[in-house]
Amino acid sequence: MKKILDDIQEKILNYLKEVQDSDENITLQRIWDAVWLDHPQKVLNKIEQLEKKWFISKINWVYKVVKNIANDIYYIPIFWFAQCGTKWPEIAEEYPKEYFPYPAKYLKNNNDKLIAVKAKWKSMEPEINSWDLVIVKIQEGFDSSNMVLVSYNNEALIKKIIKEEWKYFLHSLNNKFEDLQIVDENDVRVIWIVVQINKRYD
Repeated sequence: MKKILDDIQEKILNYLKEVQDSDENITLQRIWDAVWLDHPQKVLNKIEQLEKKWFISKINWVYKVVKNIANDIYYIPIFWFAQCGTKWPEIAEEYPKEYFPYPAKYLKNNNDKLIAVKAKWKSMEPEINSWDLVIVKIQEGFDSSNMVLVSYNNEALIKKIIKEEWKYFLHSLNNKFEDLQIVDENDVRVIWIVVQINKRYD
């Protein structure tokens, strides 16, 4: 079986797990000293690879381990609200507020990138209620059966995208809410596909 990480990536990940809760300043020099590579640029390359594979994330200039292979746990960053009907700043502008432990065995691919958002408002009821924790995956393609987290006019929305004749709409499951027609496709960017809903996460 092919290893998910090479030896140096594992060393860096293990080192960051050991020191991430300390108050010490974790510099590139300290990581370099810990893994014994012959040049700091090589260490930086390995760190960037870990970021691309979504094992670590840089938050406020500090590296946070978000996927823990040793314990088979993926720590999913949680962001505040993705609205299901009202205006709210795009979640991409935020830093994670906390992390949600997610069993790695549920990942279809070890390189999947997941985040979680707390839903707000009522337009996707009864499937999604306010304060449900919605886990979403970065994915380019989708179909009409998927619920998606999109950026619409710089707002984060959880909707379905449906087609009626030649028109496309952001569709709400709650029939009290009108669908939003997508007039300009550049106004909508599909960010993530909904993969799991955890009820009433406080």
